[in-house]
Amino acid sequence: MTLHNLGYIAYHRNDQQQAAALFKESLVLFDRLEDQEGIAWCLEGFAAVAIAGGHFVRATRHLGAAEALRDAIGASIWPADQVEHDRAVAIVHTKLERHLIERAWAAGREMTVEQAARYALEAPATEEL
Repeated sequence: MTLHNLGYIAYHRNDQQQAAALFKESLVLFDRLEDQEGIAWCLEGFAAVAIAGGHFVRATRHLGAAEALRDAIGASIWPADQVEHDRAVAIVHTKLERHLIERAWAAGREMTVEQAARYALEAPATEEL
């Protein structure tokens, strides 16, 4: 959890490389612990970093995967994290057309936990759907 929180501190300091590294380290640890809620938190963090890098489709996929994971385990977004989530959703809605958001969100929701984690650990690639 601490690494995840440090990732958001780096993100807010505009150090996206450090934020991504901290979210990656946190994700790997949550994965080893089989902590799916923690993985969802990290996916939200990766969405923020993707947005900062202009990768809006990628961010939307992360958001969709995080939502599906939370739904599967019956978790909700913590009130403290709701602001970051709402901000990310608002940004992708201003940057992408509705059909792209729907396709990317659905693609994220269809990922397994393993696929979502692997996707998050990849370097941002193309924005194609």
